[in-house]
Amino acid sequence: FTCGRLGAVPLAAALPPEGLLLPSLVLEVASALLVLCDPSSERVLWAATVGAGVGVCALYSNVMSLLAGHGLMSAPIVSAMQFACSLGHMTLPNLVALVMRHTSLGHESLFVVLAAA
Repeated sequence: FTCGRLGAVPLAAALPPEGLLLPSLVLEVASALLVLCDPSSERVLWAATVGAGVGVCALYSNVMSLLAGHGLMSAPIVSAMQFACSLGHMTLPNLVALVMRHTSLGHESLFVVLAAA
């Protein structure tokens, strides 16, 4: 994640937010699909973890830049976005842990919870 952040800073300076958003999302989806292709492989899991970390590092700042660029940056919008991010960061990991504990899905429960959300 830290290396992805350090790499995203020069890219964000050179590219518009729209140009950086799509590759970040593609990298996130590709990482998730990579894990689904071979969930038992440790190397695949590490590669997908690195890909997801690099892909997610620019998403939040890109969304904020897009809001500011389109004149949509206001206190209520930023507040709602912070609330939604905080709520997701608190509830989704707990839901994944509950599904892992009470079902036989194991680590694949992450994808089930994300698909349901």
